[in-house]
Amino acid sequence: MFEQLKVKVLILLILSLGLASKAYSASDEIYPFVSLGIAKTNYFESTDDYQYHSSWSPILGVGLDHELQLSENWSFESELMLDFSTTSIRRGSSFGTDNTQLKTTGLWIAGKIKRDRLFENISPFVSVELGRVNLDYQFDQEAMNKNITAYKAIAGIEFDLENDMSVSVGVGMSNAEAIREN
Repeated sequence: MFEQLKVKVLILLILSLGLASKAYSASDEIYPFVSLGIAKTNYFESTDDYQYHSSWSPILGVGLDHELQLSENWSFESELMLDFSTTSIRRGSSFGTDNTQLKTTGLWIAGKIKRDRLFENISPFVSVELGRVNLDYQFDQEAMNKNITAYKAIAGIEFDLENDMSVSVGVGMSNAEAIREN
């Protein structure tokens, strides 16, 4: 049972470009955003019979963000985001190797606390996300479609750009209900 609760997915790098109408004002606002990212995840649990390897995958997300200024230097952001990605998965065994495309669609809620402009245009942050993810894939000519619950914990830095845009780089980990092949 403990094995089922341990971390199943490690996010090595998340690079997201937030295209949003961010207004750093005293009033809190809700604004839409688009994010582009890249991550390496593995939703499949390796066993004695099968070893799984995934590739880096692009992630496209859209959502709503609400920023609350906690003090002059600290802010809290809450997000609701829908994201989409496709990645290649390779499954190897003593019988050979097969490949598939894994398509994911996730609905996420997130909370991010940020130290605003610790250095000029640079803000460190910590983010926690909880989501429901749909996995669509096919192995051995059998199509599978599963829904799992996952969380992400990410620490990183955000770089403010011109025109109300930012780029964030973060590392972290994610726990997901890993898929076991029977």
